[in-house]
Amino acid sequence: MTNDVVPGLVGGYCLSRKEDFRGLEFIRLMAGVSFRISDAHFLGLNYFLGIENKPGGVELIGGPLIQLTINLRSDWEYRPARIYSF
Repeated sequence: MTNDVVPGLVGGYCLSRKEDFRGLEFIRLMAGVSFRISDAHFLGLNYFLGIENKPGGVELIGGPLIQLTINLRSDWEYRPARIYSF
């Protein structure tokens, strides 16, 4: 990969503690890539996947997501992202 193409992956889950249900309620995942159009503008192409644990069985949902980031300010200043893992 180059600086013009940035891969990404994000996910999460929810554990439920209800009176009638205890356990993994759902999982959400998204994977994709962002393309640099210029120094201030990006185009992101992602795919979303959701898995739900329902009483009748497991249910899947998914679909593509397109994100266009446009910086309208002319005096913008680049700042690297800070990532915190825990």
